[in-house]
Amino acid sequence: VSTGENGNNSEFSPITSVDIYSPGSAADNEAYSSFIDQNTRIRIDFKALAWNSSSRANFVIMRYILRNITDSTLSNIYTGFYLDFDIHNESGTWYDKAFWNDSENWGYMWDNSSPPSHPAYVGLAVLQPSTRGSIVNNPTYVYPSGMGWADSVKYNFISGAFHSTTATSADDWSLIGAAGPVDISPGVADTFVYA
Repeated sequence: VSTGENGNNSEFSPITSVDIYSPGSAADNEAYSSFIDQNTRIRIDFKALAWNSSSRANFVIMRYILRNITDSTLSNIYTGFYLDFDIHNESGTWYDKAFWNDSENWGYMWDNSSPPSHPAYVGLAVLQPSTRGSIVNNPTYVYPSGMGWADSVKYNFISGAFHSTTATSADDWSLIGAAGPVDISPGVADTFVYA
């Protein structure tokens, strides 16, 4: 498992700068970058698309093209997108709730306080076949006092071994969406898209 979380602690190495275009060729705002996973020798070309119009202003499309730059086939490759929105914490009490829809491959989170201090809904969708997702209870899976968000825990979520769809109580929740597994031959690329 290679991760790009926590900024400077990323296990991905950038090979280009982040280029931003406003307007872009396909959207009002576009960002491009490329990086390499040094462990598996996969090159990732990233593109983000965002729009200004009111009908499209509330989402961003994120496309990842994974290219095998080795001489061997890479088998059982998954991608995953983990979002920890941290919507509402007040004096150490969390008011977040979450839901994942398995049949349509999307999930969302919201502020469960009444009335909500932060009334927006935020979410994640996986836009391709062979997908799965889950809500993640951070105290159980991410906190050091729980499972510590180890690579084995991340893999169990993206492979579908760990899975939950409904937060029964307010707490510190997050979302994870995943796609795969795929096999990628040498020099070949596969595309993964999230929103």
